[in-house]
Amino acid sequence: MDTIPPRKSLHDLIQSTHRTSLPYTSYGGGQKDVWDALSSLDSDESGEAVWLIYCDRWTPVSPRDDGTCSSWNREHLWPRSRGVGEEGYDNTDLHHLRPADCNVNAARSNRLFGSCGTGSPSSANDTERDSVSFLPPERSRGDIARAILYMDLRYDGDDNGGEASKNVMDLIVTDCPGSYQMGYLSQLLEWHAADPPDEREKKRNNEVCEYWQGNRNPFVDFPHLVQAYFGSPKALTGDGLGYNCFSPMTSTPSPTKSPGEPTFDRGTCLEMQQGDVAIIGIQSTDPDMIFLLALVDLPAGGGLYITDNAWTGFELKSNEGVKKLTIPAGGISSGTMFGYSAHSGSSLLLGNSWTSEGGSFALSVSGDNVIMYCLNGDGSKQFLYAAIYQSDWLAENPDPSAFSSNKSALPAPLPENCAVSLPESKTNLWYHGSFSGSKNGMLTAISDRRNWMSDDAELYGIFTQFPSMSPSSSPTNAPIEPGSCGGMQGGDVAIVGIKSLDPDMILLLALSDLPGEAAIFITDNAWTGFALKSNEGVKKVGTKISSLVKKRSLCSL
Repeated sequence: MDTIPPRKSLHDLIQSTHRTSLPYTSYGGGQKDVWDALSSLDSDESGEAVWLIYCDRWTPVSPRDDGTCSSWNREHLWPRSRGVGEEGYDNTDLHHLRPADCNVNAARSNRLFGSCGTGSPSSANDTERDSVSFLPPERSRGDIARAILYMDLRYDGDDNGGEASKNVMDLIVTDCPGSYQMGYLSQLLEWHAADPPDEREKKRNNEVCEYWQGNRNPFVDFPHLVQAYFGSPKALTGDGLGYNCFSPMTSTPSPTKSPGEPTFDRGTCLEMQQGDVAIIGIQSTDPDMIFLLALVDLPAGGGLYITDNAWTGFELKSNEGVKKLTIPAGGISSGTMFGYSAHSGSSLLLGNSWTSEGGSFALSVSGDNVIMYCLNGDGSKQFLYAAIYQSDWLAENPDPSAFSSNKSALPAPLPENCAVSLPESKTNLWYHGSFSGSKNGMLTAISDRRNWMSDDAELYGIFTQFPSMSPSSSPTNAPIEPGSCGGMQGGDVAIVGIKSLDPDMILLLALSDLPGEAAIFITDNAWTGFALKSNEGVKKVGTKISSLVKKRSLCSL
């Protein structure tokens, strides 16, 4: 194909030639189904084994999964929860269905395709996953990329009636996916270029067309069409938090636009992205309060939402409430602490500026979650940050009854450093770490539960001790939180001697200059990995260290 056909023409061709849609499962009668197709398309020469897409190995065709997750099953490369219907041609489209180990399939869930950093059980050595992304084996990446790009081209939300029209979603792959979209486009474009179609993939494409459904994946036949239709990959943004989500489609419309030119709706997000604002405190004893920290300048007119509804992995439940803040004129400067308060006379910045968007927002003293998001122009949610207390994040589950007030899945595609889980059995919790560093460094610190403290006392008195952050400040030069650390960090002081015979003595060595405004605590309570126990005791060096303790000083307590 020397010329580049219009995208619409190629879409029409692969739609019109898609003449057959197999049943997902055939219950008797000798009718072929998806099981039969995959057992043939992805088999070895003997026909007795199938290739597992995420494990990079062969497994016997029989037995196949019977619901016990002990063998292989059928993987939708484009997940149902991201737009593929339960019925219709997209659900059984063989160009994006592959055999997969059942456990690895479950581990992938509906994660986006991209690089990450944590190994996945039972998968190939070069496979990884985190809370957002899944990295398949290297020699499968190009195949997966072309399958996803095919789905974007093939399904536009209109299949001209009949059985095929049961799919009503316009499948879109992008670097900035909403709730029913796939990503990451730039990563897939790189995989397509690095792993071109091999003979096995070409043979599969031929057999899908000839024996099963009648159409082809044009990106296997003509790889150069990918760049023509999808462009070139973008570079990752700074701090490794994703791709640049700004484009003409999300920019402010020109005031001099021509008549009839479309106006693009930027929703409430404007330029806000994951991690631009973080949750740094939660008070669930009356009055409810949520303390937030802006890690970048937040744009005027943007809209922030907080909800205590649980996320199932597919949608937010609706049994609790939602609050919205419209960011005032001038915006919110990086380094500013603000938040929500249920107390009508609150002096917390913007604490009483939130409006109800439905339901009853009321944090439970028995544990709850707080999820913060904004809305994209298409109405989909862009999750910004999430926190859960007195519990931990659950696995995704399509059954909403699996979730309650303090049970929620971690919203995808939030990275792990844009969420915190605090399983301590306390009603009020606050971040107690450093307030200096880059945005990514701050997010990493805030998401580390070891940097949080908890109590049943009200938090507002604690947070009023924080100095006001300059409107021009940023997380890099934000003032140090003076609660007790005074800028001290791990390793600034070491234990160099212990005497347990009466009288007890602990000998400490200052390895850095310790500031006079700081306070040091020692305890013989055990650490569980989540919280200190409270059955023993705590000692504190005075109210504050009386004067600057110089490096190498020996102090006995």
